[in-house]
Amino acid sequence: MVNARPVSFVIGLVLSKLALFMYVPTLVAFFTGTDGFLDFGLAVIITHVAAFLCLSIGRTKHFKLGVRDMFLITSLVWTIASAFAALPFVFINHISFTDAYFETMSGITTTGSTVLSGLDNMAPSILLWRSILQWLGGIGFIVMAVAVLPMLNVGGMRLFQTESSDWSDKSSPRAKTVAKNIVVVYLVLTGLCLLGYLATGMNLFDAINHSFTTLSTGGYSTSDGSMNHFSQAHIVGTVFMFLGGLPFLLFVAALSKRDPRVLLNDAQVRGFGYLFLVSSTVVALWLFIEDGYALADAFRVSMFNIVSIVTTTGFGLEDFTAWGLSHPWSLPL
Repeated sequence: MVNARPVSFVIGLVLSKLALFMYVPTLVAFFTGTDGFLDFGLAVIITHVAAFLCLSIGRTKHFKLGVRDMFLITSLVWTIASAFAALPFVFINHISFTDAYFETMSGITTTGSTVLSGLDNMAPSILLWRSILQWLGGIGFIVMAVAVLPMLNVGGMRLFQTESSDWSDKSSPRAKTVAKNIVVVYLVLTGLCLLGYLATGMNLFDAINHSFTTLSTGGYSTSDGSMNHFSQAHIVGTVFMFLGGLPFLLFVAALSKRDPRVLLNDAQVRGFGYLFLVSSTVVALWLFIEDGYALADAFRVSMFNIVSIVTTTGFGLEDFTAWGLSHPWSLPL
């Protein structure tokens, strides 16, 4: 039998946090005088009301969640949160709820597929909301699981044991410490990525959005041309897509032990690095020899495309399918 009350309480917690993040694009719309203020305000109210109802129904002194409940919570968190997060797309872009739900689920799962076009002229609030969804999807729900579920007498730490081959000793003894360290690492990497994009000449708004979607390896952009629209930002994007594709628990372990060798000595990281370097070199040499690229451009294009695909980020740069069927890119692995 499902324990409905604690399940409802967890859903309420998630929705309450989702509503708080909706305030960010709401304020952006207000202070920039662009579309979306009233629409996001309505979405915030609806989400807050739903969260309040779930919390009220689920409030109880004794939380007990079994394996069946955990499977149910996992499914409901994704589906229900996406339903409420889709509301701004319906209100502002005037698309069907089906399309809005697709856009939201693609964002939260960091898939990166989109049904929207005309991004260059779209309201800043909705562009920022897309990026926030991907940034939250990259780490937010996992942090919630570690931080919240132990308080409900659920072993949130167990969710992480399969994330890293070097986590058996638990670099942090308490789940709250782990959650805090993950947030710190995620924020620091996002901040560094933001600074990197600013240094390439991106404006602040574009840099914020792309730092969110680069670290989460989601791939949403503020332009229909994707990263091809930002010719100076490719190296920064390559570096932080690579970092975003690494297990974040290894960053936490390196931070806790103050030893970067924890990250560098991990077999996953070394294997990923070798695959990236070898593949990029092969493709770059092909572009240099066969397609007449300058050597620097060949490495820039190959490294960006390789890491974008391997990490499933999906940023667009060049149409590599036009490089020809005889290209090593097309050879089966």
